[in-house]
Amino acid sequence: MNNEDLISPESLPSSRMFPQPSIRPLRYPVLLCHGYGTIAGFITPSPLHKVCMYMRKHGVCAFAPNVVPYGRIEVRSAEWLKILGMILKETGSRKVNIVAYSMGGLDTRYMIHKHQLQDVVASLTTVSSPNSGSSLADFTLSTPGALRKQFMKFTDLVGNRVYPSIPSDARGALEQLTRSYISGTFSKHVKDAPGVRYFSFSAACGKGTEEPINSSLMLFNRLIFEKEGINDGFVSRESAIYGDHIRTTSLSHLEQIKVGLMREHKKEWNIFWDDVMDLLVDAGF
Repeated sequence: MNNEDLISPESLPSSRMFPQPSIRPLRYPVLLCHGYGTIAGFITPSPLHKVCMYMRKHGVCAFAPNVVPYGRIEVRSAEWLKILGMILKETGSRKVNIVAYSMGGLDTRYMIHKHQLQDVVASLTTVSSPNSGSSLADFTLSTPGALRKQFMKFTDLVGNRVYPSIPSDARGALEQLTRSYISGTFSKHVKDAPGVRYFSFSAACGKGTEEPINSSLMLFNRLIFEKEGINDGFVSRESAIYGDHIRTTSLSHLEQIKVGLMREHKKEWNIFWDDVMDLLVDAGF
C-alpha cells in the first residue's frame, strides 16, 4: 500500500473517526469528596456519583464514596482518610488526586494538613468550597430558636437514615461553615502542605450576573449576594477562590453535581468537568 492510498486524518472530522469519549491519561486516581447534605444522595448512590461516572467514561480511575453528610470537619476528614488509604491499597498507586466539592474542600484541606499527606496527595482541587465560610450558614444559625431546633432535628434524622454508621451533627457542621469560624479558627490553624498543588474552581449565577439560577435557590442567592456578592446559591465566588484559581463556572451549586441542571447549562456541565480533568492532565497528575 502506498502512502497515497491512505486517507489523510485531516480529511475526516474527529467526531466521525473517534466517536468514543476522549481518554484522560491521569497518573494517579481521583478521590471525589462530597459536601454537606444529602440532596443528591436521594437521587444517586452518592452525591458525586454522576461526576464519577463521567470521569470513568473518559478513562479516569475515579472514586465517589460516601461519608457522614452532616458532621464536623474533623469527623468527616477522618472518614476521608480511611477511604484514601483503601484507594491507595486497591489501586496500587503511590498518590491520589483529590477533587473536593463544597464542604469536602474544608475536610480535605484539614486532613492533608493534620496528617501531612504530601507524600500521598498529589493535588487538591476544590470546587465551590466555602474557603472563607458562607453567610448562608450564618443565616441558618440565626433563624428563630424553635424553627432552628426543628430544622436541625429533621436534618439529623435524615442524615442518620442515609448514613447510620456515624451520628449526624448538622448544627456542629454548620457552625464550622460560618465565616467567623473559618477566618477565626480554621484558616489560622490549617495550612497548605508543601509539595501538594492546590487548585480551585468557583461559580456564580443569578443576582449580579447574566446567568439564570434555579428558582429554588433564588432566596439563598439573594441573601448571599447582599453579604458577599455574586455566588452560586450556596457559596460566593470570592469564598471559593483558593490556591491557583482556574475559572468561574455559571453552574449553580446543585447543578455542579447534576441536580436540577437547567437546559441552559447542560453544555457547561460537560465543559466544566472536562476542564477539571484537563487541569490534572496538564499538571502531570
